[in-house]
Amino acid sequence: MTLIGVDDPVVTAADLLTAWREAARAAELAQRLVNLADNAAHEANESASASEELALLAEQAADAASNVARTARAAMERARPK
Repeated sequence: MTLIGVDDPVVTAADLLTAWREAARAAELAQRLVNLADNAAHEANESASASEELALLAEQAADAASNVARTARAAMERARPK
């Protein structure tokens, strides 16, 4: 434990007010960072959901293309001279 001695600087009310203002600014910045991180997480979640939906649509398009290819091949086989 440190005792305040005669040679220690005196902390004034102005010093305390300045320290309080700096602490308040730091708290505001921390809150902004929390909000930014929360927004980024929300956007990442939405982006992941959109990517998942796009992947599903791509799979459906691939299945449809495969069906079209099978149908076209079957039509070609039927049209080929025997």
